[in-house]
Amino acid sequence: MKIQSFDKIYNIHKKSRVKRWFFFILMAAVIVLFLPWTQNIKVMGNVTSLYQEQRPQQLNSPIPGKIIKWYVKNGDYIKKGDTILQLSEVKDDYFDPLLVQRTQQQVEAKKGVRDYYEAKVGTTNNQLQALATAKDIKLNQLQIKISQLKNKLAGEEAELAAAINELRLSEDQYARQKKCMTKVWFP
Repeated sequence: MKIQSFDKIYNIHKKSRVKRWFFFILMAAVIVLFLPWTQNIKVMGNVTSLYQEQRPQQLNSPIPGKIIKWYVKNGDYIKKGDTILQLSEVKDDYFDPLLVQRTQQQVEAKKGVRDYYEAKVGTTNNQLQALATAKDIKLNQLQIKISQLKNKLAGEEAELAAAINELRLSEDQYARQKKCMTKVWFP
């Protein structure tokens, strides 16, 4: 007789995954053991090296470079002009044997640019002077034209006054002739 509850409780017919998980975790632990391990320890103090080439150095140099060889060590006495170390260039561009000539050419080119801008400033000043002179001439021309128009206006006013006087004279003559005509014809 087959008991159903026995199969459901004990899961006899199912495959267990525990063995698989156990081997997976064991393999992961072994891999973790072989990973690189670093430890950091915080301490106070100075670290020095045995060789002078390995010690941090600070040198002031007009050209950046890398120290290739030391000719002196700690405790050596040196005199002015002694070679202390050999520097190499960081960039190969500094090895250019024509560097001085090229720099001189650049200086000459900059001087040429400066001369060009000075000439440009001079030309601009000349243009400003020419514009100021043209403005003064134009103002003089306009003043002359205004005086001419004033004179023309005065002439026109004189002609108007003459025409008004002629009109009055003609009216007077007409009025006189009318008087004379009335006296002669109607006595």
